[in-house]
Amino acid sequence: MNGTNQTNICKDIEILLDLSPTCFVGIPRPNFTDCDKALSIYRLILVNCYIEQLFYPIAAILVIIGTILNLFSLYCFLKMNKRNSQNVYLSVLSLTDTINLQVNFTIPLLRKFDKIDDIFGDSNILCRAIGFLTEFFLIFPTWIVVLLTLERLICILLPLKCYSLYTHKRAKISIFILALTV
Repeated sequence: MNGTNQTNICKDIEILLDLSPTCFVGIPRPNFTDCDKALSIYRLILVNCYIEQLFYPIAAILVIIGTILNLFSLYCFLKMNKRNSQNVYLSVLSLTDTINLQVNFTIPLLRKFDKIDDIFGDSNILCRAIGFLTEFFLIFPTWIVVLLTLERLICILLPLKCYSLYTHKRAKISIFILALTV
């Protein structure tokens, strides 16, 4: 009974490999002693193969949409007549989110191409710079939101002193100090 079940599982693997040959390029066919483990591993490889085919086009579309919308919001915050410290924080947040999209999503998508990946592999300085920018633009927008939240809290607690404490210039200084700290 166990031998028949083992044979059926191995036949399932053969059918799986024959139906999706492009997903299993370079992966050897299993021997008949480990078909139980191989079937689950090959199913995971197949799922990964299909997810990968969907992931890159969807990620590219989301990067393009995110970039356009972040740049539009940056334009709106910079052109607003009511120029207060909130607009400074939100415009910097829009700008850093746009750069975050490019550094953390566009570059990994482009590295799927061999020529671009070779450029990154050959350049130690470029690799370190991208690593620094990745970390910086993952941390920096979060702390901008913290600064904005702190400002709003103080404006709620001290409404009469809010406009004298948080000016356009002080917001720029606090963002600059935050950038140096991060």
